[in-house]
Amino acid sequence: MTEVAIIAITRTGVELARRLARAMPATVWVPARFATDWPTARTYTTVAEAVQTAWSEARAVVFIGAAGIIVRLIAPMLSHKTDDPAVVCLDEDGRFAVPLVGGHRAGANQLARQIAAITGGQAAITTASDTQGLPALDLIGREAGWRIAPDSAVTHVMACLVNGDPIGVWVDPALSTARTLLAEALVVAPAVTWLSDLNELATERFAAIIVVSHRRMNGWWEQVRSKGLRYLPPVLVVGIGCRRDTPASELAEAVAITLTDADLAPESVIAIATADLKAGEPGLRALAEQMGVPLTIVAHEQLRSFDPTALSPSAATRFALPGVAEPCALIAAQGPLLVPKRAFARCTVAVALRDVLSAPLTDTASCGHLTLVSIGPGDLIHLTEAARQALANADVVTGYGRYIELIRPLLRANQEVIATPAMGDEMGRARVAIELAQAGKRVVLISSGDIGIYAMAAPVFETLQSLGWDGQNPAVTVLPGVSAFQALAARLGAPVNHDLCLISLSDLLTPWSVIERRLRAAAQADFVIALYNPRSHGRNWQLAAALAIVRDHRPPQTPVAFG
Repeated sequence: MTEVAIIAITRTGVELARRLARAMPATVWVPARFATDWPTARTYTTVAEAVQTAWSEARAVVFIGAAGIIVRLIAPMLSHKTDDPAVVCLDEDGRFAVPLVGGHRAGANQLARQIAAITGGQAAITTASDTQGLPALDLIGREAGWRIAPDSAVTHVMACLVNGDPIGVWVDPALSTARTLLAEALVVAPAVTWLSDLNELATERFAAIIVVSHRRMNGWWEQVRSKGLRYLPPVLVVGIGCRRDTPASELAEAVAITLTDADLAPESVIAIATADLKAGEPGLRALAEQMGVPLTIVAHEQLRSFDPTALSPSAATRFALPGVAEPCALIAAQGPLLVPKRAFARCTVAVALRDVLSAPLTDTASCGHLTLVSIGPGDLIHLTEAARQALANADVVTGYGRYIELIRPLLRANQEVIATPAMGDEMGRARVAIELAQAGKRVVLISSGDIGIYAMAAPVFETLQSLGWDGQNPAVTVLPGVSAFQALAARLGAPVNHDLCLISLSDLLTPWSVIERRLRAAAQADFVIALYNPRSHGRNWQLAAALAIVRDHRPPQTPVAFG
């Protein structure tokens, strides 16, 4: 599935599509007769054909043309706001970007603002909550994995919020971080009353109610759901121990019984946890896949060192371990036990509470992860989707303070952020990130441009090597990005379409004699040359010296661009 599909129907619209495509990743559809003008664009013979294909392939559709055309074409395909892509309509001059479908949930409002920033136009946002500065209820907690109970009266509650009608709010007392997240979202909302007694919500004093809980609330919820919105945060970790080759169907039945008897919502399960002795069990793997959650593996060493006094009296000891279901649930959840171990024919099940807003658990809970993220040349539109996902999933984000401020809008309030004020001490910055990851956290270390080009990737791997890194603890991922020379090249046209050299003029780590030799060789070989670190407060002569060397081997008409 592609992110954005842009559909143009006229020559003027095609030119606007070309302009948008230079600034944002997109698949562009143009009439077949304009294919010679844009060979890389997808072509269509009828607009309906393009719209139908884009609807099924893209997360967002941008239509350049009359609103009436796109409204009639998408009308038969509209399903539900949880499934439909975002749709934004533009006039041919790009003066107005109008979100038609999926304003909040699918991101059409934000996409319209992004497009308006590119075209210099105006985003015509008609959503009442946006115009009043109120939160979109269907977006609250989405980054933290919150789900909305399908029988919630979202439209009614949103209307009450916009109209200033009295709204009662109750958050399960066990979910302190969820309460903080919701409070931050509703801080500007009028007529909201926070309650400690759940039964007060059923009174007639409230036109609408908002509930956050990991419990089913059977019986009570049926009485109030016609005016209620119920959030289901992912906070339950199900610990499972099982005999060899126990089928997924049997495990699923045991989990369902356990959750039902404890009045816990299956939608709030965030992970299944088990011991590394059971990591290869096909039934457990299949169950995790069926439930759409990760299978978190707890290392043998963690279980052996686990304090058995934290377990319930029913927790049995096997394999010289303090049980499996309970300790795995507790270790993975890092929170209290909600359901002590229940024994079934061939498996045991326990449930613990994970009251944190960190990244979803993975099958590497016993080992931290360090992701080296490239944030591009400065504008967030150049940030890759992989980079955005890594930032969203991080427990800790660290980097040079100026770079942190660039990506600050993408960070959550509960994430730990470590910003270093100075550009120096790259080795120290690398060491801190590695130590945090070795402690079991999911750490993101950021650099501008591409983190592997004159940036933090090299110091990290040099430090890992000096520490005798085994290649596993911590796990390390490098995410490439748009480098400064690529961004500048794109602004110029196609200057780096063939062989090129990247040369840094900083002599802090490389002797100037070596830099000089490289400059001369690149100039003699007729490479396109990109010069990094041309000048600083302490280095003010290297750029002139470099240009003088190039001048010895290139004609005076050679273009030079600064960016």
